[in-house]
Amino acid sequence: MRLPAEWAIRLACAATLALGTPAAGRQPDSVRPPAFGEFRYFEKLPEVVRKAECALPSGGRASGVVLIHALVDTAGRVRDTRVTRSLPGLDEAAVACVRQWVFRPALADGKPVAVWVAIPVRFRPSLPPAPPGAEADLERFHLLGPRIPAAEDFALVERIIRRALAASPPLAPADSASFLVGSGNETLRQRFDPQSAADALQQFEWAIYEAPWWGEAYRGAADALERLGRAEDAARCLELALLCEPEAPDREVVRKSIRRLRAEGDPSSPRRRPLQHESD
Repeated sequence: MRLPAEWAIRLACAATLALGTPAAGRQPDSVRPPAFGEFRYFEKLPEVVRKAECALPSGGRASGVVLIHALVDTAGRVRDTRVTRSLPGLDEAAVACVRQWVFRPALADGKPVAVWVAIPVRFRPSLPPAPPGAEADLERFHLLGPRIPAAEDFALVERIIRRALAASPPLAPADSASFLVGSGNETLRQRFDPQSAADALQQFEWAIYEAPWWGEAYRGAADALERLGRAEDAARCLELALLCEPEAPDREVVRKSIRRLRAEGDPSSPRRRPLQHESD
């Protein structure tokens, strides 16, 4: 199960160079793990290679999402955690679960680096039921893990969406998916730095994993992806959002956004905007 795909941001390093040799007893940034909230340059996020299932504590009846920020070290192990969205009675179980996860570490310049990642831990009996007739497709989709659907996944996701649109009564997203989208949108409203966009994107990816027929999750993901310079992925998410919302009143506005993003993502287009790391 994979976490978000690659994205790249180059940070200025003049301040580090001006400091010269690190003072005695102080580790350089390349060795010292980042403090919570500190952004560390990376080109590829960690990928989950072993995931523990997070079960409700014995006798527990609560359900919902605990948001954990985990420090994944250069060996792919969870070194530290912070609970950033709490649920009484479930925080300790969520932390214990996440500490068992194993990752491929984040990469910067081809070398492993320690970074913080946001991990929503959902406590519930099971995933929401599949749209009628889409059980096999949804199972295949879940095997891909929580990530933005790639171009080769488009037909699979389109089939799931069309089955969901045909369902009666209409399928609603689970409460946990609604929370993730709300939390991701709030993150994007309040903060504009790359790390916050990456955190929000992870929450939208988990919401899409739970309800791949819900347009609001794709719209939020498109916003985060555009901020990260991933114009082509953002355009694909808006296309999926329109599939989910055939009667959306802003369809023409969204179509214009798709065309703009396609132009910006085309390396040969004069309208293409450079990524942040290309303009530094």
